[in-house]
Amino acid sequence: MKNPVSLKIKNQLRVLEKELRKSVNGAGPTVKQSYLETISAGGKRLRPAIVFLCSQFKGADTDGVNKAALAVEIIHAASLIHDDIMDGAAIRRGQPTIYSKRGSQSALRTGDYLFAKSFLLLNETGNFEAVSILSRAVKKLSEGELEQIKSAFNKEQELSYYYQKI
Repeated sequence: MKNPVSLKIKNQLRVLEKELRKSVNGAGPTVKQSYLETISAGGKRLRPAIVFLCSQFKGADTDGVNKAALAVEIIHAASLIHDDIMDGAAIRRGQPTIYSKRGSQSALRTGDYLFAKSFLLLNETGNFEAVSILSRAVKKLSEGELEQIKSAFNKEQELSYYYQKI
């Protein structure tokens, strides 16, 4: 017998895939194309699946949950685009990165747009605790990236410091 929670999450993820593609319809052509290329490269969609799973326990508002899951995945896409710039990565998931195809300025602006879009979506949920949690998470993500720059190629760094920044 199939697990009803698992089936529900699979269905929610199918809907999410469609919403991911529609979420940047108002963006300019470069941002839209860059974003669509990034999400089309694939991924497990683990983060939105966790949002959907957690919502099962709380009985949350469906529209709010869908927007939150969408926002979480868009934040993830933005962080990957920014990470590719930081690492000078030419390939991600077997595909050329936005950075390698369009340059750092275009990739940076695309990532910034996606972060902004995510927080607009979260704001629409009316759940300001979620906005606060994800704002702090993105802040920590940024701090970790800055620490990575500071300590790059430092063979003397402690393993505990390395784990803290990642």
